[in-house]
Amino acid sequence: MEKIRALVIAAFLCGSVCHAFNVGNVVASHQGAPGSMFGYAIATKDGADGLIIGAPTDENVGASFICNEQCVKDDSGKLEGSPGRPCLYVINFNPEKVENRQCVDEYSEFGELQYKMPGRCFIKTGIEESKMVEPRCTFHNKYNSPEIDCAYGFGFAAVGQEFDETAIVDFSRSLGTSAKKSLLWRNYDQTYEGSAIARFGKGAVVGSPSRMRNYELAGRVMFYEVRSKEALKLSKYPLWTVQPVEAKVGEGFGSSLATGTFGVKNGDSDLVVGSPYWFEDGRPDLGRVTVFRNHRGEGIFEESLILKGEVTNARFGSSLAVYDLDLDGFDDLLIAAPYGEKGTISVYNGHSGGLRAEPSQIIKSEGYLNWYGLAMGLRNRQLVVSAPKKDFVDVLALRTPLKLTSFFRQFPEKPIKRNEFSVSYEFCYQFSSTLTESIQINVVCEHDQLRVENPKVFYSGLSLQSGRPFCQEILFELKQNPWLDHQHDLPVAIKATLSEGQDQIALDPNSGVNLARKISFDKQCGSDNICMSELKLGRVETITETVVFGADNIVEATTMLEIRGENAFGTFIFVNTTSKLNVAMLLFGANDQKSIPCRQLENNLKSCLIGNPARPDLYRLKFRFDIDPDVTQTRTDIVFYANSTNDFPAESEKRKLSLPHEIRTLFQDSLKVSPSFITFEKNYGPIRWDFSVENKGPSTDNLITQKVKCEVPSIVSGGLFNRTDDFHLEKIDDFVMFDCSSDSSSARCVEITCHTDQLLKKNEILSVYLEAEINDEIFSMLNSSSKFIPEFTFEVGRGPYDKLELFQKETSKIEFTVLMPVALYDSLPLLWIVFAVVTGLLLLAVIATVMYKTGCFTRTKRDECDVGLQYETAVSYRPENNREQHIMSVG
Repeated sequence: MEKIRALVIAAFLCGSVCHAFNVGNVVASHQGAPGSMFGYAIATKDGADGLIIGAPTDENVGASFICNEQCVKDDSGKLEGSPGRPCLYVINFNPEKVENRQCVDEYSEFGELQYKMPGRCFIKTGIEESKMVEPRCTFHNKYNSPEIDCAYGFGFAAVGQEFDETAIVDFSRSLGTSAKKSLLWRNYDQTYEGSAIARFGKGAVVGSPSRMRNYELAGRVMFYEVRSKEALKLSKYPLWTVQPVEAKVGEGFGSSLATGTFGVKNGDSDLVVGSPYWFEDGRPDLGRVTVFRNHRGEGIFEESLILKGEVTNARFGSSLAVYDLDLDGFDDLLIAAPYGEKGTISVYNGHSGGLRAEPSQIIKSEGYLNWYGLAMGLRNRQLVVSAPKKDFVDVLALRTPLKLTSFFRQFPEKPIKRNEFSVSYEFCYQFSSTLTESIQINVVCEHDQLRVENPKVFYSGLSLQSGRPFCQEILFELKQNPWLDHQHDLPVAIKATLSEGQDQIALDPNSGVNLARKISFDKQCGSDNICMSELKLGRVETITETVVFGADNIVEATTMLEIRGENAFGTFIFVNTTSKLNVAMLLFGANDQKSIPCRQLENNLKSCLIGNPARPDLYRLKFRFDIDPDVTQTRTDIVFYANSTNDFPAESEKRKLSLPHEIRTLFQDSLKVSPSFITFEKNYGPIRWDFSVENKGPSTDNLITQKVKCEVPSIVSGGLFNRTDDFHLEKIDDFVMFDCSSDSSSARCVEITCHTDQLLKKNEILSVYLEAEINDEIFSMLNSSSKFIPEFTFEVGRGPYDKLELFQKETSKIEFTVLMPVALYDSLPLLWIVFAVVTGLLLLAVIATVMYKTGCFTRTKRDECDVGLQYETAVSYRPENNREQHIMSVG
């Protein structure tokens, strides 16, 4: 057995104010027999030196031990008969390690032996007498074998020290001091009621965790009132219940319970409930503890704090303990997470505002997988902690906090001037206590390492006598940089800690243990004598109503900037826009004839220097911006804010200027194609496609020149063809012809570009139609898998301004399938049909492959197996009177 089984760690997670270092080192240990689960249950009482420790598997029948300096087995509840393993329990720390223990034949039938098991459940009628009253363990299923969690949650069940009486609650709804098997079976409902019990007001709160994962309950806590002290009778039904917050099935709410006054001295007790099986984000058995604040002691609670575990499978909240560790009049809470790799106990201190949300101390086992903290007890300024997996119990001393009084004085007691570099001050500590006449402390004084030659001073083993102050003077030199040294006060941090070897006491950090002071300087911070910069940016105004396009897209804006305080470095105005910001300038001088360009930082973000440094004053600022607006947006937002780059930067609030755009181009297109399919016949006639575009932008006099690009359909033989980007362009007369990709052997792609110089106003429609006539030659290459794939692209051309490029593309696509009429088959010669049957499917496949790869479907030159298409395109224009006018035709 290790001499030191627990490592006490200060958490220091409490921010600027930490709490007392309450729990000290191990002062005593008790060891049980291997495999006895020694320490599974612990009974303690303040004012009594001894304690009761349960070992439920000792000699296979269980035992209880009365421990003072040594542990003696209590034989008052010893079982008669053959020994046997009383329970099955499964401990699963990780998927690779699972331990099972089974019940033996002696317990195959329900009987008295099933609930007379020393070391599991016991009642104490007074710890001084150590009298055990019918310890028991209940079995619940109809096969008379224990549930998986039979051993979990057992312990003594006491109503409280106020009544000096006890009660036991089994895993049914029955309450009493004796076991009745008829009640056990009749009331069995898998709620695990009685897993935890704690005194509360004039009765007891009882946990009903429902820890079965396949049971549709998360657990609850019930309150039973004590109706008779003599007979120890509780109310038949609970007076009120408490449910978990954001419950999760199987979280085990009510597996552990505690009560205490964490925020109000001598007030109503708050309720603490453990949910050790709570899970989150796929991480099982993290565990959590909920603290419910009590209102008027009437069972009306509100959630005041939820503390969550951070280690998977550690089951944070498996056991709870309440004690005033730091003697400040507020109860403190200890929460165990015993099932992790190393068991831990976290200490949360109470204060006037309630229980603190961060632990002041974490006690961690030095051993592995020993269930450290599964049971806890507090008595006589000692913490008793068990590790039943390794069969030992540790007793740790609680430290008594001492309050320190501290003093600080600067020499000289006036601000230090710029030409002075020697600084001195004095600190003093004092304490008064009847517990000890003297203490040894260590003191650390820390200063700004960038400004002080010797930034840290350490004193070790300073002796303080009770009732007498101890003082120490510190002298140090500033670095030779008067401007930076004197811009702001010099912070000084002084911290006192106890020297080693004083385990029975602790310094109360809520007293004068930590000192934080500042050395003041004659800063000479400018005309207003304000050393911290303050920036106030006024409302941004402009005479510009809209953002225009082209050469006149200039926006001017004005604002007021008030600067207060010292500005050792530059002050800037930052400008951020949602449109492209070409130029930003800060104007100044008479009639704004002078300007300073703003510096580009990022896309659409510029910084404009106001001054370096900018003296305290009220500045009128005027800006000029050259903006390229986004034609697809409706407005441009310009955000202004000021910033100073001092040692302590200041930033003003942000101001926004929002300007609508003069032009916005959005187009609606519709495509009409007729017919919807093509019949396989010669001299079919022209096929027509209609395409219309409407300007949905706002009304404006700045009109736009349009360009329309019309592509005739691609004709594909043998399947669907999707045009890719690997075309080779070749100019043929007035057309642009594409050599289509290799996956379309007979495709021909032709592009026709149609121009119009008409201006398209709001709500005006530009109509384009295309007619194509399929020549006779094309039908000889078509089959029932051929498709037409027309594509039309509408482009908004260059506008009336040099800088404005509005290339809006809208594409419409449609396909039609070639239909082969039945009549065509009737005209085919019979000889060809017979020949096709005789040659077989294999020869047809070869011919088809040769035709696909070497035929004249893929053409690279004109006049070779040319497929002629005659095209006619036209562009019509429909003005505001909605009458369509013919503009141009190309053939």
